[in-house]
Amino acid sequence: MIGCEVTIQDFDVWKDEGLLTQCRLLCREVFCQECGLQELSEIDAEDKNSRHIVVQLTGNNSVIGISRLHSIQPYIKLEQVAVRKDWRGRAMGYRLCRRAIELAECFYSRQVLVTYSHHSTVKFYEQLGFMVASDEFRDAGILHKTMFYFPRRNKLPTLHLWGFGGAECKYTPGDCFDPAVVERIKETIMSFKVD
Repeated sequence: MIGCEVTIQDFDVWKDEGLLTQCRLLCREVFCQECGLQELSEIDAEDKNSRHIVVQLTGNNSVIGISRLHSIQPYIKLEQVAVRKDWRGRAMGYRLCRRAIELAECFYSRQVLVTYSHHSTVKFYEQLGFMVASDEFRDAGILHKTMFYFPRRNKLPTLHLWGFGGAECKYTPGDCFDPAVVERIKETIMSFKVD
């Protein structure tokens, strides 16, 4: 529970598809209506293979914040972070992402946590501990940068990233599967590992 007004929880889609439907409505509100992105799909395969995090009002369970963790080796991707407009500026996004980081460290500790940050949110993610790993690239028609969260030191030897080169995947230059970005993430982690 965060304060007395809201609760934060994670859920799997097969356990609560109704809650996911509410989350998709907030996604449409934030990403389509406010940001002008093309219409989002209904519940998709990525939704079904993700762990979702939701912030709800305590009294009526209205969804005011959402994100999801999508496992796609060697990463766990923090995606679709959105907070309802009337709840912005109250640290809901920060709290939502902190919960996502906790879940990633607990359930996906051998995967590197990454996100694609719009230029206006780079500082926000840096305050959470993320580091920029790429130049700007276009994702869904918007410029982003790949950012990653530094894994816990005791997990470094077991990361799936060490066996991943990136060339075996389709990628957009600058995204987390770009071999240059994969190498930059590896080099940054290694530079801290030897200290």
